Amino acid sequence: MLIKKYWKALLVTFLVIMVFASVMAPRTEPGPLSIQSISPASGSEISIYPTFTATFNRAPTDKEQQSFVSRLSPDVSLKTSWSGPVFIATPSSTIAISTKYTWSITQSNSSVLTSSYVTLPIERFSIEDQKKLQSESDYQFGQEQLEYYKQKPWLTKLPIYAATYAAVYDSTFDGIRIRQKTLFTQQMKNEVISYLTSQGIPTVNIRWIEFGSTP
Repeated sequence: MLIKKYWKALLVTFLVIMVFASVMAPRTEPGPLSIQSISPASGSEISIYPTFTATFNRAPTDKEQQSFVSRLSPDVSLKTSWSGPVFIATPSSTIAISTKYTWSITQSNSSVLTSSYVTLPIERFSIEDQKKLQSESDYQFGQEQLEYYKQKPWLTKLPIYAATYAAVYDSTFDGIRIRQKTLFTQQMKNEVISYLTSQGIPTVNIRWIEFGSTP
C-alpha cells in the first residue's frame, strides 16, 4: 500500500514539473517573412484580368496579415486574401489595354515587393478574355441604352408608320423627322402633331421631309 502511494505521489510530482516546464519554456518567435516567388513574373505581359500571387517562406500570423498593403498603379483598387503562405491580389475592375502597371506590397510601410507589367494589346487577347471583354461591352451598352430610354421614354412609341407619313426619332438633331407620303396641308400637319402629343412624344423639334424630297 505504501509503495502504491509513493508511486502515485511521484507521478503527480512529475506531471506538475512537466506542466511548469512547458509554461516557463521560452517561446520561439517565427522568423521574418520573405517572398520566395511571384506570379506573373516581373516584366511579363499580362491579361486585363490578372491575378497576382506572392508566395512567402511561411504562412503569416493574423497580426502579420494586417500589416500588409498591396497596390496596383496607376490607380486600381485590389481585392486581397491569403491562402496559407500565398498572398493573392486581383483588380476590383478591368484594367486598361496596352498599359504599364506596377504591383507593390508593403509590410508596416516597408517595401516588400515592386513588380512591373504591361497588359496585352487587344489583338493578342486569349479567346476567354475576348469573351469577357465582349460581355462587359454588351452590358455597358445595355446600361447606356437603358439610361437613354429612361430619359426619353417616348422613344418606345417610335417609329410610327401611318398611311400618309412616317415619323422617326433623329438623334442628329434630337428631334422627330416626318416624311410625308403626300403633300401635307397645314391642317394635316396639325393633326400629326396632335397625335404625337397624345402619345407623349415631344413636338418642339420637328423636321418635315416634303413630298418628293430626300432626307
